[in-house]
Amino acid sequence: MVFKSSQWQILTLPLLLLATPACSAPADTPEQQQVLKVEMPGAAPTHDDSYLCSSTKVPANAGKELYIVGFQALSDMSVAHHVLLYGCQRPQVEPGKVGDCGGICSSGGSKIVYAWARNAPELRLPANTGFVIGGASSIQYIVIQVHYLHGRSQPDRSAVNLQLSSRPQPFTAGIFLMMAYSGSIQPGAQHATLDVSCKYSGSSEMRPFAFRTHAHALSRAIVGYRLSPDLQDVQEIGRASPQWAQAFYPARPGISIRNGDYLAARCVYDATGETQAHHIGSTHNDEMCNFYIMFSTPAGAKLGDIFSCGGGGPDASTESRRLWRKIPQDSLDYLPSEAPADAFAYAAKATAPRKGVPHPPPAAAAAHKVAAVPDWPRPGGRQLGQISGVAAGPDGRVFVFHRGARVWGPGAFDPDNRLSDALQSEGAINEDTVLELDASGGVISGWGRGVFFMPHSLHIDAQGNFWITDVGLHQVLKFSPDHKPLLTVGVRLTPADGKRGFCQPADAVTSSAGDVFVADGYCNHRVVMLGPDGSFKREFQSADGVLVVPHSLALIEADRLVCVADRERARVECWNWETGRSERRFASKEFGDSVYAVAYSPEARQMYAVSGSGHGLTVDPTSGAVRQAWGSFTRPHAMAVAAGGAALLVAEIQVPGRLWKFSVSGLTAQSNSPDHFAGQRTVHERALVLVRDSQASLLIGLLLLLPLLVVVLAVALLKLRRRDSGRIGAGRKSLLGGGPGGIRDREGFQPLTQEDSDEEAETGPGAGGLGDAVGGPPPLGDPSSKVKA
Repeated sequence: MVFKSSQWQILTLPLLLLATPACSAPADTPEQQQVLKVEMPGAAPTHDDSYLCSSTKVPANAGKELYIVGFQALSDMSVAHHVLLYGCQRPQVEPGKVGDCGGICSSGGSKIVYAWARNAPELRLPANTGFVIGGASSIQYIVIQVHYLHGRSQPDRSAVNLQLSSRPQPFTAGIFLMMAYSGSIQPGAQHATLDVSCKYSGSSEMRPFAFRTHAHALSRAIVGYRLSPDLQDVQEIGRASPQWAQAFYPARPGISIRNGDYLAARCVYDATGETQAHHIGSTHNDEMCNFYIMFSTPAGAKLGDIFSCGGGGPDASTESRRLWRKIPQDSLDYLPSEAPADAFAYAAKATAPRKGVPHPPPAAAAAHKVAAVPDWPRPGGRQLGQISGVAAGPDGRVFVFHRGARVWGPGAFDPDNRLSDALQSEGAINEDTVLELDASGGVISGWGRGVFFMPHSLHIDAQGNFWITDVGLHQVLKFSPDHKPLLTVGVRLTPADGKRGFCQPADAVTSSAGDVFVADGYCNHRVVMLGPDGSFKREFQSADGVLVVPHSLALIEADRLVCVADRERARVECWNWETGRSERRFASKEFGDSVYAVAYSPEARQMYAVSGSGHGLTVDPTSGAVRQAWGSFTRPHAMAVAAGGAALLVAEIQVPGRLWKFSVSGLTAQSNSPDHFAGQRTVHERALVLVRDSQASLLIGLLLLLPLLVVVLAVALLKLRRRDSGRIGAGRKSLLGGGPGGIRDREGFQPLTQEDSDEEAETGPGAGGLGDAVGGPPPLGDPSSKVKA
């Protein structure tokens, strides 16, 4: 039997257009073509989720290799959850027999050559490309594995027809698989992720021409990436929804994977309405996270034995954290649940080249300068733990909230977001977790020993009371200036939602009227407004329905706005707290892939932010324009504006923690916005007087020089008129025209639309996942031979 070309039109055209190697070869003659049917010989699974295997011997070809150039699955998704084909030197189950799959191959390693699910159409490889089998190759048998959803009384003969060519192909095809070995998706979670990453150590270059995704019912998208060894070049290989036909879709063209490159895959899930956790497993009621790369390499190239890699848990390595900080934020997006009319064209569009790495943060504006204060702080030999919060008090004092020897790392919380039994049995942190520093950065005193389990944020209200969030306690706590407990909101050590309490609250701030705003961040994904007594008043949700990790809050009291740093979405959103309406929503390239903290200065009328790009940013709170970038951080986590707006404080959460102080100059005139420390502004007011005096002196000087300037300008104009006579307007360019050397207004923030930006965000180091500190993405480790569909 010979396949006719019309049988392959569904998948041939996209792959040929996007991935045909740059050489040509003559078409196969009928004598060079044959079909090998790899069939399950009457399998009768006795129970649900059976994995059964059989095998087929590769035909003899006078001792020469054959080449698989096309696949046609003969099965149905009502019978087979998936079908996989492996190449073996010798199979575990002999031809004509059916058995448990076990190790797939009895000798030699197994190599995946094809995967099918959800009634994917037939596939033909690009011209001049094929999987090498038979002859002197390591593949002498093709093993078929079928995952049966249910037991069957009738024998099944699911099969795959392989189109073979005896003509040597200039390019050899292969499959590289990235998969998650373990992990879980919690009930009710939205945009939950399982991540896989590894370093490619093969000796030959891989050129992807197609990709395939596989997961189960909760999956909404899977996307794969290639990253350069220095992590500066990030290329999307492709993305698709496992709810579509699980075919091999065309990969983004022009990608080469070389030794030392990194590969990463992110699987995104929606567990809305689920009542129990779903774990990685082998049944159709479990979940999976697989990303297949089908690639070509020049014939004869040595690929080595590594064709898969995977991950099974959070990795605290600096290398892994840096990698996942480079992954674009739109990797969290859902894809349509229903496949588009032309899913292959859609996939090609989804993997179109992006516009490239954004420009560096803008240079500082001369009128508003933020500069690091040297030799600050001076802790006197005291080593701080992870600094999760910082606040400014009167008289230049600074308060730091840190975790001592305790670290938020893997295993700190159980799957239900409760603090682990081990940490609960250790009890509260036996160190002073709140430290008071003087204006020079020296430690004055401390308190909080034996009170807190996992510190997160610190705020000081107009009366000098401390407002603290503890993600281990799941509580918001208020203490008097002399550290006496005044109010506790939430259930101790117990996650809660609705009006009952909080689940890992990330921040709490207060208005001048005493209302309390809480970023109920890691589990409940909301912002809550409470009365001064802790009573529930209002809940805020994003205008587009998604707050991923509301991590930090700032109030713009003059506009009655509460603004949140939605960390994982790298944006700021502000609501009118009287109407509950979302009024401002900004996203910026300068944020990189995350924004950890925001603060507002009524004196400067500016918003400040620290981002995953490793910079502090000065932001116009009305337009969202980024006015200035300042500082260089490794893991910024929290920030605060000092009394009077004359200084900024930034805390980094690495171990040991690091604290920064920045002076602010060039402030605008003071506004009428409420000021928590109105009586502590003498230094700032003197600075403003000096600015005003210098401005007045400058104005007088300019008035005295005005007559001289008029004469100089008149002479200059006369010279220009003589020189340009007869060619006025010829070749002139406006300095405002945006040409080379011209002046341009900065883009700054762009209002966020329903579609994410198609530009990759510049990313940087920082904490990731649901753990602030060392929790995060899966390992950049050695691949494993264990393979699931």
